[in-house]
Amino acid sequence: MTNRIDSQSGTTPTPKLMVRLILEQDDHVVALKRRKKIGGGYGLVGGTVCKNESLKDALVRETYEEIGVMLDKDMLQLVHVMQRFKKLTQTVSMVFFFRYHAKPQTLSVREANKFKEVVWLPLNNLPQNMSASLVEGMTSAVRGINYSEIIV
Repeated sequence: MTNRIDSQSGTTPTPKLMVRLILEQDDHVVALKRRKKIGGGYGLVGGTVCKNESLKDALVRETYEEIGVMLDKDMLQLVHVMQRFKKLTQTVSMVFFFRYHAKPQTLSVREANKFKEVVWLPLNNLPQNMSASLVEGMTSAVRGINYSEIIV
C-alpha cells in the first residue's frame, strides 16, 4: 500500500510510522552527525517502525542499533506527534517523539556508515543544519504542544 497523497482518487494515504528519541540530560539532547546531508547535518536517534512492531519497541531497537544504549521502554514518554507531508515525494509520515531522561553513560556510533559521531547538543541552541521537522518536533515537545503538522 502506498502513502502517496492522492486527493483526486479519494484514497486515504497510509502514513509511514516514524519514531524519534529526545534523549535528555541537563538541558542537552543526544544527536547524531550524519555522513550525508539527508534532512540536515544532525538528526535524532530513531527510524521507521517495522511491521508488527510497537512504537516503543521500534525506538528501543533503533536506539540500540544506532548508539548502543538499551532503553527501558516503560520510561519512554510520548511528548509530541507530527504529521509530516513531503512535497517532493507527495508522501505523509506520522512521527512520534518520545522523551527519555538519560543517566550518564557512554554513547557510541554503531552505524558508522550513516553517522560520523554522537553528540550532546544544548536544547536552547540547536544547530542550523538540523531538519525543520526535527526542530519543530523538539521545540513543540519542550513547549508542551502535543501535535503539529509540517510540510517540507
